[in-house]
Amino acid sequence: MNYINITGGKKYQRDIALKVIRYMIYVLLPKIKIIDIEVVFKTIKESYGYATQLDNREFEIELDKNVSIVELVETLCHEMVHIRQYVRKKLNDSGTKWDNQQINSEEIDYHDLPWEKEAYNLEEKLTQMVWDNYVIW
Repeated sequence: MNYINITGGKKYQRDIALKVIRYMIYVLLPKIKIIDIEVVFKTIKESYGYATQLDNREFEIELDKNVSIVELVETLCHEMVHIRQYVRKKLNDSGTKWDNQQINSEEIDYHDLPWEKEAYNLEEKLTQMVWDNYVIW
């Protein structure tokens, strides 16, 4: 069974996050029956959010508690793409390998990193699916 725990932020933010994450699991990881996602709302200055792999099927998403609802949904969709990358073993937990190829992330512009390109390419489509399917209403 999937486990999603959300702390911090406001109640409406936690409610939106839970709905979006459940939907993204359904869309991006339909065959995954066990996944543990911890979500923490906090103040983040340099980004809207991050996803990290803690263990094989255990992840943490940190989200900026000061974002708009639109930015929250977009960020969750983006970070859930990263979680799918970890689950499928396309991206390793240290962010140095992509499809078993070594990547020096310090020599490549952030937006040109292959895992970021994929996440940004899917983010808009997934966000639109959330709105079109009334996921957060």
